[in-house]
Amino acid sequence: MTSARITFLVGKPIERSPVLPQVAELLRHAGTTVQVHVPAADAPLPNGLDDADLLVLRGLADKQLERLDPWAARYCNHPVASRAVTDRWRLISMLGTAGISVPTTWIATSWSQVLDVGDDLVVKAATAATGRGAGVLLPGEPRPADRGSPVPTCSSSR
Repeated sequence: MTSARITFLVGKPIERSPVLPQVAELLRHAGTTVQVHVPAADAPLPNGLDDADLLVLRGLADKQLERLDPWAARYCNHPVASRAVTDRWRLISMLGTAGISVPTTWIATSWSQVLDVGDDLVVKAATAATGRGAGVLLPGEPRPADRGSPVPTCSSSR
């Protein structure tokens, strides 16, 4: 019996993830063959994708996700879902359409809009591509007084 072969295609080294290194180690410990590739956005996809039993996608650019269509039957997470989680507004809309409860959410176009409603909101950048916890202000955390700071494009209540 051959072991399962899992290939991770990720946008950054798994060592920079809070979870993926442990997942890869647990899989290897269980006898699974694990490969990790961090392909550059314009680079060809790595060889050996046909040999993988399962492809795990995380943090890839749209161009890369589109090129992975021939392996769709092997995805752990489909590229449509992978693209959706990098756009918070799209993700919230999709969850709401599917009947999943989501917090009251709106797009802010200026910091003054966020500052006017107080500091009891979770404020997030519209793109989640910046990494875990980046671009997020929790309730009670100070809001930038400098109106020149990057404007949050998605704000939601707790």
